[in-house]
Amino acid sequence: MTRARRVALLGHLARPEVGRAAARLRARLSRRGHEVGVERALADSLRIPGQPLETLAERCDVLVTLGGDGTVLQGGVAMAGRRGVLLGVNFGGMGFLAAAEEDELDEAVDATLAGRWPVRARRLARASVRRAER
Repeated sequence: MTRARRVALLGHLARPEVGRAAARLRARLSRRGHEVGVERALADSLRIPGQPLETLAERCDVLVTLGGDGTVLQGGVAMAGRRGVLLGVNFGGMGFLAAAEEDELDEAVDATLAGRWPVRARRLARASVRRAER
């Protein structure tokens, strides 16, 4: 991956530390010349302009998710079939799907933007449950 310039942020709103981290990360990346978009609900909580996740996913080089596995999955669905990279940062419990932990946020984002963070291609599976009519 070449050096990324467009970054999108998606966060789990029920975790107060996510909002603080998103605001800090947005400011830091903007100062460094990155174009930073914030998903609409997260942006509303920060009282800044936001965009729909689908729009961000179409345009970003990196989508950073701040939350747990559910937030990573939400970001993964949005990024499926697109060229950008998904960086999941765990702000929750186990965080099986996240690539980094909360205390690694800056290091992981910087390495990802510089093309030094390991990137693995993943497949998206879809499933549905059908019940017999009674």
